[in-house]
Amino acid sequence: MGGNINNPSNPTSNFTGTNGSTYTLRWTISNAPCIESFDEVSITLNPIPTVNVSAQNQSCPGVNDGAATANPSPLGAYQYLWSCTTATTPTVSGLAPGTCNVTVTNMSTSCVSAQATFTIVAAIPLCPAMYHTCAVPRNVSSQFGTGFIGTSGNRATVAIHSDFTINNNFEFRFADVAIDPNVKIIVAANCTLTIQSGSHLFGCTNMWDGIYLSSSTSQLIINGSTIEDAMQAVFSSSAARFVVSGSIFDRNLVSIHAENGSYSTSSVTGTSFRCTGSTLKPPYGSQRSSNHIELNNVSTITIGGGAINNFENSNIGIFSTDSYLNLSYNIFSNHTNCIRSINANLNSLNRLYATQNTFSNSSYGVYMQGGDLSTVISNTFQTTRTGIMTRECVNRAYINCVSNQMSDVTMGIYLLQNVGAIMDVSDNAIVTLQDSRAGGIKVVESTNFSSNGAFVSKNNIETYGNFGVWYQNNSKGGINNNSVKLKPLTSFLNPNRYCVRVENCRAETIDCNGLEGENTSLLNVPSYGLSLTYTPENLIDCNSSSRTRTAMEFIGDCDKSTIQGNTYNYHKFGLYVGADATAQQGVIGDQALNQNSETRGNRYQGFNNSGNFPTGYALYRYHPQLLPPFQAFWVCGNSGIDIYSPQSSGANILGNQISPTFHSEPPYKCPSYCQNMVQPIVEEEGEIKDKEDLVEGNGGFADLDEVLRYSLEKELFEKLHENIALLDSSTVLEMFSISIAKPI
Repeated sequence: MGGNINNPSNPTSNFTGTNGSTYTLRWTISNAPCIESFDEVSITLNPIPTVNVSAQNQSCPGVNDGAATANPSPLGAYQYLWSCTTATTPTVSGLAPGTCNVTVTNMSTSCVSAQATFTIVAAIPLCPAMYHTCAVPRNVSSQFGTGFIGTSGNRATVAIHSDFTINNNFEFRFADVAIDPNVKIIVAANCTLTIQSGSHLFGCTNMWDGIYLSSSTSQLIINGSTIEDAMQAVFSSSAARFVVSGSIFDRNLVSIHAENGSYSTSSVTGTSFRCTGSTLKPPYGSQRSSNHIELNNVSTITIGGGAINNFENSNIGIFSTDSYLNLSYNIFSNHTNCIRSINANLNSLNRLYATQNTFSNSSYGVYMQGGDLSTVISNTFQTTRTGIMTRECVNRAYINCVSNQMSDVTMGIYLLQNVGAIMDVSDNAIVTLQDSRAGGIKVVESTNFSSNGAFVSKNNIETYGNFGVWYQNNSKGGINNNSVKLKPLTSFLNPNRYCVRVENCRAETIDCNGLEGENTSLLNVPSYGLSLTYTPENLIDCNSSSRTRTAMEFIGDCDKSTIQGNTYNYHKFGLYVGADATAQQGVIGDQALNQNSETRGNRYQGFNNSGNFPTGYALYRYHPQLLPPFQAFWVCGNSGIDIYSPQSSGANILGNQISPTFHSEPPYKCPSYCQNMVQPIVEEEGEIKDKEDLVEGNGGFADLDEVLRYSLEKELFEKLHENIALLDSSTVLEMFSISIAKPI
């Protein structure tokens, strides 16, 4: 029942039924008048087997360790025939990579079989052929005992495929160690791993995890070896000791990470940190090294101090957070930040001491944000956008930027928002790039008005950019004994250029500075020796200024200031008082005799010390409607002075006006340490050539007096020069007309 006979009248007809069912078939013969006869047979339709194969691929190149298991269905007794081995068991091993098939036959009815094809996949050749022996060290004690791998006469080749625990003292000597992806070397407590004698640890196509120091008693020594391709080549989270010397760290995401504790006995000397080719292996193939060294909550560590370390080609050379870092005799190049020090937890110390390091070709040399001590002394900075930046170090933090050498920088030293900090910026030599943003030293919002400010002293600055010293929103500081030179530009990039610019400050002492333009081309553009705006109660004495368009400029509220003993050499304007200056106690302040009965005058000397400024004025009051805010001001010099003021006619000392009278008293006597800043200059160019340069090159800055002076013959100019400054333009025109009608 249930089967189907294709042709019931044919004894050789096909019969079909359901697999796994048993049928009874009857063949009947009838031929009357004979008696009918029949025969029966029982037929079982055995099921057709299926077979699935589970395969184990090759584990390591060069090793035939593939395996497979045939899983036929339904259950029963089967015979197995493999094309890739002579074995007849359902599971086979020792298979080489390649395609294989298996045939399974039902043993109860040998006429029923099934086949399956599978492939043993070859292992990725991670390493060169010499590593295909695939040693798989699980830990030192069970595989090697306390000892070493490699000798000088028999260099070892080792591949590590799973986490390798160092639980006895152990050394890699003369060893090449290939490490699989995501594998760690773990140094257990009270154990030391030494990697030396030119050993080389690396990942072949992907990055490995790194060497993990699991305990504060773990120890790592790396000497004269190379560590490559690790996520974190050395990782310590519990103040474990590491000593690294004379080695190479290359193409690591992070070379050394240390955190939580004192690393005073750890050291890194004579080692090169780099990222060859500028990219890492997968999974970071499009990136370069992140940080060569990371420090987090490290109380003390010294990097350098012996043989020179080289840090190059990473985002950050050393990234220090809430740590105390001593840094000396290191070379940094091609970083976004060579040193970045951050105070993330305001309750933690963050300190940096850096000396005798070299920084080049980077965005920032030293960048410190927050902390209580930043000392950067005697370092060299070359071609960095900003040499030193310290910001938000507050509440009496100490900031010392001293005796550093800087060249081709956009910004030499930038101190920003260090409220209440004690700052010393001194003895630095800075040369800026030819860049409109370039400047030597900038101090902004670094103190509140109740505390001491920054002291900028004894610096030597040559700037091709906007300024030498920029001092803004500070108080009670000092700009002293600096030498600042504005270099000429090949093109006019800046609207204004300053040797020293002071904005919105109070009670500053600015003395003994030498401020100059390199040549007389600076007289043709807005350039200033010293410019102050909204900066009252200042002492400005014994400065020397030369070859800038304006020697000293005062705009906004700069009253209650004393200006004495300064020397102005060859400017368009010696002393310039702008339109917004208020006349309360006087921009200039008390110019009367000092306690030693010396006149608090300033010295004005022009071309070849003549006392006559080229086409300009020793003293200039900008706003014609307001009285010049001068009190008891004596114009003291060594010859006649050009003075401009709408109220100068008939002025006298008692009327708090300008006295144009020449006084024979010597100027204020500067202290001996200022004498080198007030030396007279000697011009190399001819007077008439200088006048031509001024009028032809100053564009919209020429006034009528300048044009007329240039137009007059030299002889007439000589005769008018003594008087023209005291005359208004109509008088000059009248004199000019007379000179044409009747030559002198």
